[in-house]
Amino acid sequence: MKFKTEVYFSGMRIAASCNGLILLSNWSDGRIIVCNPLRAQHFILPKPPKIVKDVTFFGCGFGHSPATDQYKVLRFYYHTPGTFILGFDIYTIGIDDKWRSIGYPGQPRVVLKSQLVFLNGAFHWIGFENENSWFICYFDIEKEQFGSFPLPSHIGIAFPYLGIVDNWLYILDDYSLDVQKLWVMKDYGDFSSWTLECVIEGARLGTPMPLKMLKDGTLLMMFNKWCNISSVKSSIKITLASYNPQTRVLKKIKHCGNSLWGGSVADVPRFFSPMDALKLQC
Repeated sequence: MKFKTEVYFSGMRIAASCNGLILLSNWSDGRIIVCNPLRAQHFILPKPPKIVKDVTFFGCGFGHSPATDQYKVLRFYYHTPGTFILGFDIYTIGIDDKWRSIGYPGQPRVVLKSQLVFLNGAFHWIGFENENSWFICYFDIEKEQFGSFPLPSHIGIAFPYLGIVDNWLYILDDYSLDVQKLWVMKDYGDFSSWTLECVIEGARLGTPMPLKMLKDGTLLMMFNKWCNISSVKSSIKITLASYNPQTRVLKKIKHCGNSLWGGSVADVPRFFSPMDALKLQC
């Protein structure tokens, strides 16, 4: 099976990766695709439920349950970035014939500060009840249950951003463009294990998103920054860079592709076929 990029992948963005499979999504028409670029194979998920009229954005997460050997895609929808999530839909690959709406319990309130991040069998995101009470919310994909645990009070909560680097949950305290602190939970579930891993200074390339920590401690990161491309149109500029916490040196990295409205995820290529997730023979 060969990619027909002009037909299937036009307007697609990288949403997530799992076990060598890449999840692509399109905000404008709602298409969601699972593919393995290494094998040049893909399949298109059934069309998700139509989003209500006043919803303007949606996002996706992609995860695998070792207990059931099932792959699940979780879709959330909301008004605009930085506002509250309105609901969730879920699709189990190879099991469901259509998306299932699972709503949302509503507490803690949800703020969209990052993509859904998947770790230890659950999707995670940031939520809050008030300005002084912030949480990491999660959705267990095996039990299909919501839960949450509080953020430590010593971590700055001005503009927290949640992600994963090397199987650690991290919080980026993006209080200013000049100083950004990276906290990691070294032992998942142990609230006392939050550690200040590094302080990123003088990075004016935008909001950093750590992708990978190299053996020497250098962080490979993607920076997102809004920029004006015309008097009436703006977009997100993507910059790939590395940061060495010991030398405090930030270096831009040249990469192929469009620097506007791009996307990056840390992924380990595998020969696993996306068709295997469907329990089909290629």
